[in-house]
Amino acid sequence: LGLKLPYATYLIIHLFLAGLFTYLLLKDIGLSWYSCYFGAILYAFDNFLVSRIFPGHGGKICVAVFLPLGLYFLRKAMVRKHFPSYLWFGGVIGLQYLSRHPQVLFYCLLAYGLYFLWESTLLYLPTRRWNDWGKQVAWFVLAVAIGGAIAAVELWPNYEFKKYTFRDHSRQTNSDQQWSFSTSWSLPPEELLGLFIRNPFGWGSERNEKNI
Repeated sequence: LGLKLPYATYLIIHLFLAGLFTYLLLKDIGLSWYSCYFGAILYAFDNFLVSRIFPGHGGKICVAVFLPLGLYFLRKAMVRKHFPSYLWFGGVIGLQYLSRHPQVLFYCLLAYGLYFLWESTLLYLPTRRWNDWGKQVAWFVLAVAIGGAIAAVELWPNYEFKKYTFRDHSRQTNSDQQWSFSTSWSLPPEELLGLFIRNPFGWGSERNEKNI
């Protein structure tokens, strides 16, 4: 069959799931059917997802697809006090890591954390029910731990394999080399301008602008 049909099927299923999970999230928020449907279409054909199809970045797509589902379970656990939803939330995090793109997972975890703080501010700051908030924090940490436990099936072999690669700090002779290597791919602070201006420092001199 070749690769085209399996890959196309993979993409269709995941884009459909992106819309479905977004619909569930918006429905739980209480929006109308039309708003939920429109929001689901927008996310399923979001620029981030669609623009990753041609380069073959299926891992990025797969991780991002589960973001609305994770927010759905997190919101259900916090707003509706349905604590078993934290277990499902942890399962979603585990699936996202098994999708094999940790960078996008990092952004998703950041989004989960910010949403948790947002809902905590709305729910517990006015009432000052710190004991109830403490339970939410404990459940949230447990959910992240569950996700890590699910991901351990891949995390642990990667950790064991590290000592055979150049990423092992013991192969580098001093702390300066370790720090230099660990930060060699860090995003320069000036690149923050890219959040507001398109490619302020260019997009590589060897690329054809027509292909960007």
